[in-house]
Amino acid sequence: MMVRRMRAVGLIGVAAAAVLLAPAESSLAAGVETGRDGKTAKVIKVTNRLTRVRVLELGGPQPSVGNETIGSGDILDARGKVIGSFAVECTVTQHEPPVTMLQCLSVLDLPEGQIMFHSRQKAGENPTAAVTGGTGAYVGAGGTATFVDLGNREQAVTITLTAKR
Repeated sequence: MMVRRMRAVGLIGVAAAAVLLAPAESSLAAGVETGRDGKTAKVIKVTNRLTRVRVLELGGPQPSVGNETIGSGDILDARGKVIGSFAVECTVTQHEPPVTMLQCLSVLDLPEGQIMFHSRQKAGENPTAAVTGGTGAYVGAGGTATFVDLGNREQAVTITLTAKR
């Protein structure tokens, strides 16, 4: 049961990162920072909430290589308003107790387009995901997102959005 909870927590982190590219008219907590290289990045803070999750024991009893966790949920702005949704799939790629590694892919659907994410993470830890691209208004998106478990199927998400080179 603990492994299932750890996987669910890890997977919602990756998907929630997508909200960083939500439209400017939403009430996201956002700002601009300048990095050591002198380039600016958009920093956005939101909360995500996992609403649906399913564990598929494709590799054998939990946890086993090949098992998958599939989930979806809501992206919330600073006022708790739902501003988007996500879908995510995480696969166990390594299980050598006490370490279980996951590979997670996710997508966020917004009226302006789709945003894609990817991460490899240790189950039960607060992950960092890469923004790997998008469609529509999000073509060329890049950056990273970090996640902190808040309990109750929610995570605080901090996203740093940069342009791909």
